Amino acid sequence: SVQDVIRVTDAVGRTATMTWTVIPPLKIVAPAKEIRRGGTIQFTASGGAAPYKFAINGSAPGASINATTGLLTLSADASATSVLVEMTDANFSKEYITVSVSQPLKISAGRKQILSGGNTRIDIGGGSKPVLSIKTNASGGRIEPSAYAYYVTYYPGDVKSTVKDVLQLKEGNE
Repeated sequence: SVQDVIRVTDAVGRTATMTWTVIPPLKIVAPAKEIRRGGTIQFTASGGAAPYKFAINGSAPGASINATTGLLTLSADASATSVLVEMTDANFSKEYITVSVSQPLKISAGRKQILSGGNTRIDIGGGSKPVLSIKTNASGGRIEPSAYAYYVTYYPGDVKSTVKDVLQLKEGNE
């Protein structure tokens, strides 16, 4: 913060001064814009005037926040799809941030057995920027990406596919 001093002088030379403290604008900071079920995010404040108070604005079933520390916790069975966090400073200035709730990571396939030289569609969904990779490749299969649907061509042998999530979630058709 900085201080500004204003001075007023009248016609006979008398003066009066007043000092203001100018504080930077209130800002809420989050390390990520997405939270997974069972996860936490620590919000921090900058600017404004301490102390700060954190709250969930609106309905977010399964979400809770520590009003003093700004630690947002999402239960493993939370049904919220997003959480709107409100932060208020000592001067009652408010700032908001929305955090998305990532959907559980899932993988499914049209078929679990494939003839040599055949193919099947593998669908993945949820998670945060999921990436499909081949865990074992005894058949020499390959992945052909097409948005969030993948086609895997199998050759003789057994290939197991696994989706790895940026948030370290993991499922597979082991």
